[in-house]
Amino acid sequence: MISRRTLLKSVAFLALASKASPLAVASAATPPASSQRFDFAWLKGQARWRAQNPYRPVRNVLPNVLAELDWDRYQSIRFRPERGLWGGSNVGFQVRFFHLGRRFNTSVQIYQVVNAQARPIRYDPAMFDLRESGVNPRLLRRDLGFGGFRVHFHTDWDNDIVAFLGASYFRGEHQGTYQHSVARECAARPTATQTIARS
Repeated sequence: MISRRTLLKSVAFLALASKASPLAVASAATPPASSQRFDFAWLKGQARWRAQNPYRPVRNVLPNVLAELDWDRYQSIRFRPERGLWGGSNVGFQVRFFHLGRRFNTSVQIYQVVNAQARPIRYDPAMFDLRESGVNPRLLRRDLGFGGFRVHFHTDWDNDIVAFLGASYFRGEHQGTYQHSVARECAARPTATQTIARS
């Protein structure tokens, strides 16, 4: 079984790698058709490339049916745990995904690194229970991507230990307490969210 520390390092590498390359910046909404090489040297090179080039925002077109979801309908979208990454294996962790929608409108392409190859994880509407949201899965493109991801540990499959959603939200569990970061919301206005973020 891998340790939490090793897992979180891998998650950090993947979070950077997912938007680090020229290919990712040019077309983040469409993952490569097959795997690509991935190691620490490659990651450093891509981080260097990003630092030396101006930011170019990725053009994402979120379907109206997702962009117009209210909070309750968005929250009703449920990932199917049996479709989680590493489900049924003995690694002790499982990765589950957030759906795009509402203000989480920038597609995140997710990769799994196996034998130094980054393999894209394909979005499939069947990964999610969309019934209560009123979203018709037939209206969703297969290259849609994800809104983010969360990691679950075998001691409590119902609650995540770390989650990344959109550009401004992450939370992580440390010794039974949750540390939150909701940077954009906290900077914009003092609200109940800000109190949670500081706790």
